[in-house]
Amino acid sequence: FGINSNLHLYRCQQAKAQALKAADWTGWVQIDTTQTGGFIEMAPVIGPLGATNLFALTQNGQVLHTRQMPAGSDTWTQWATPGYSRAPNQALAAGIQGDGDIVLVAADQQHFLQFNAQWDAYTQNWSGWRDFGASLRSTRLTLNYNADGRLALFSLALMPDGTNGLWTINQMGVDSSEWEYNWTSLTDNNLKQIVVVRDLTPPV
Repeated sequence: FGINSNLHLYRCQQAKAQALKAADWTGWVQIDTTQTGGFIEMAPVIGPLGATNLFALTQNGQVLHTRQMPAGSDTWTQWATPGYSRAPNQALAAGIQGDGDIVLVAADQQHFLQFNAQWDAYTQNWSGWRDFGASLRSTRLTLNYNADGRLALFSLALMPDGTNGLWTINQMGVDSSEWEYNWTSLTDNNLKQIVVVRDLTPPV
């Protein structure tokens, strides 16, 4: 997936299992529409049905969703909303919690943090956006799970002078809708960008 300077969103997929050259890919396909407008951020994730899910943040700060149907195909659903946010969002992250379902976390322009948990992948039922925290600054968000299966949220606080700090909190338990109240500081300055990955060992 890619967003260009005009905020148009594009998708490019492998056309065969072993894509070793450019001809083995579909080419770039624009997937934003006149109804969606442009996008400012995206958060793709593999859902519990094995399909790639793309969550994207519109210029108006709303989260939209499209997914492969069926998994592994070049056929995608029309854009939908997993729930409307009362205030425009400026940051978005997607992760998979212990039961295999998707969890979204967003930060709005008032710096409130909210999550939206998928209840059923087949029917696309969601909890709706629920506030669970706040940040003093604008932030970039990343979600992934810990060795114990709880989701961990990483927040890169964007300071005006560029001395960005990194903070983290966890779910209180696997699949919990409660989150820790106190943040843990991983560093208080000098970060420009973060990436979080996990190893191949699944939670137990």
